[in-house]
Amino acid sequence: AFDVAQQRKLPLLKAVLAAKSRPYPTPKPLAQIIPIYLSTLKFRSLREASFKQIRLMLNQLLTQYGTLDTNTITPTHLEQWFAQRKWTRSTIDDVIAKIGPFFTWCVREGYCESNPCAAVKRPRSDDSPPAIFTPLETKTLLQTALRYDPRLVPYLAIGLFAGVRPLETQRLSRA
Repeated sequence: AFDVAQQRKLPLLKAVLAAKSRPYPTPKPLAQIIPIYLSTLKFRSLREASFKQIRLMLNQLLTQYGTLDTNTITPTHLEQWFAQRKWTRSTIDDVIAKIGPFFTWCVREGYCESNPCAAVKRPRSDDSPPAIFTPLETKTLLQTALRYDPRLVPYLAIGLFAGVRPLETQRLSRA
């Protein structure tokens, strides 16, 4: 219990009490666990676009914290990760929706004690007006979409050039 308390930076009593209620997780680096999780998602009925988003977010998390054990990722780590990217509230909410289930799975599988997403302090909602892309930003966005996911180009083009909102664009069907 003493070694566990030191390793986890917990008071000894807390480590002893926690040990009685449940076993400690088996710590493994994110770099080892994320590929396992992603392989389990292939058997779920996820839309391909959702799977790509989850993979993208987890790979970004992996780039930032890949060497850390799953059990050592804290809400503060995630908050710092969001702040470094200067993400807005809505983006943070979307990212948490994609990576939160990963940490829930980690708890279930015994790689984490708790889901750090649950305790993330989110910024106030984003009340800023919509941003307007410059021609260069628009070109870069469309070229990136063409390179990585060409099916996204029509969605972006309708939003960029016809002024249709993202939620409305998602409801459109090919006719």
